[in-house]
Amino acid sequence: MLRYNVTLAALCGAAFAVAGPASATTMEKLTFDDIVAASTACVVAEAGDVSYTEINGSVFTLTSFTVTKAAFGLDEGAQFTLATPGGRLSGGSVSMTEVNAGAPRFFKSRESLMLIEPASGGNYRLVGYNQGLFNVFDGNAQLPFSIGGPVDVDEAIDIVNERRSRGPGDGIAD
Repeated sequence: MLRYNVTLAALCGAAFAVAGPASATTMEKLTFDDIVAASTACVVAEAGDVSYTEINGSVFTLTSFTVTKAAFGLDEGAQFTLATPGGRLSGGSVSMTEVNAGAPRFFKSRESLMLIEPASGGNYRLVGYNQGLFNVFDGNAQLPFSIGGPVDVDEAIDIVNERRSRGPGDGIAD
């Protein structure tokens, strides 16, 4: 019995050694004011076509958007591409899929309120990985309840603009 336990322990130790070190990423929770302050644009935009690309060995989803309402940074009618981590590359001999926990998915013709910043390649990304995204349902932006909860998109844009005019670090927790 002792020989069995020693062999089992040796096998488990070898499995952990071969597996190598594990890695993890910790995402800092931003306040709403921090998200607003870090953004270069705040828009309500409608999702369009989706494509996928590889950047530095990682797969990214590229979603095209058309701005339907703008708080700042981009004009109504402007088009931009949002890069989000993960997606599926196919074509060629090998297909590759990468899934990133918490990465948003967008559906064609659906609107979202987004606080965004420039990314590589002329694309944009959400502020705070996914924290700058607020879904729009029936004309209401799903803001955090500490900010007012679901409100009409025009009111949401007013809230963002008012928070932006205050500047960061006003001590408001949300």
